[in-house]
Amino acid sequence: MAAATRQSAYERNGIAFPLNAMSGAEAQLYLQRLGALEDRLGVPSKSTAHTHLCFGWAYDLATLAPMLDEVEKIIGPDILVDDTAFFCKAPGDGGYAPWHQDGTYSGWATTASVSAWIALSPSTRKNGCMRVIPGSHLQGRHAHRDLPAGDGLFKRPAEIEVEVDETRALDVELQPGEYSLHHPSIIHGSEENRSGVRRVGFVVRYVTCAFQHRRNPRPAVRARGDANAGLIPILDGRPELFADAAFAQWLALTEAA
Repeated sequence: MAAATRQSAYERNGIAFPLNAMSGAEAQLYLQRLGALEDRLGVPSKSTAHTHLCFGWAYDLATLAPMLDEVEKIIGPDILVDDTAFFCKAPGDGGYAPWHQDGTYSGWATTASVSAWIALSPSTRKNGCMRVIPGSHLQGRHAHRDLPAGDGLFKRPAEIEVEVDETRALDVELQPGEYSLHHPSIIHGSEENRSGVRRVGFVVRYVTCAFQHRRNPRPAVRARGDANAGLIPILDGRPELFADAAFAQWLALTEAA
């Protein structure tokens, strides 16, 4: 799809996919890195956040040049990584995401922002790929109600308080190395994994320096540009910690979240 056509589709639908970030072999290497981190934890995880602040490999994944090229077309050349998370669904674990809009608590939609969803394993309807309601970002923001954590993927699950016509839902199916970009106000969710294949995705939240009411106490990563970041703390370059120090710092970050 030509760049102009892709941009037009994003503006109309609130999502663009499939886009290519890297090869399947490269995606497998990142998947192995996540696996090593989970081995050290002793358990597989449904949600693993903030890794880009401590591990060089996760920082690299959040700042892949082909992805930043596409992000720049949407929010401009001043690009910050606000946060990241791996979202994983093991076969039969019941993990799902209710219909929601991003930024219910973060306020991402108040300034230019976009989220990337990078597939490190196949992401299909059977194993619980993201599903979106095309064009729903044009309807503005809606109220959400809090849900108990349960089997959900999120620590603070919230569900949109409007009826969703699921017959309009679009399955965002991706192969390893592919990604999607979605608008912070698009209505989206995902179902549980009903296959025998684990679903692993890495989500990156991109904002600009205009996001000055940012409430995230952790530093942002300057992915592109040199605009004045104001009150936003900025990570000073790629994390270059040794393995033990990186793991200890990451544990401290996740425990403080």
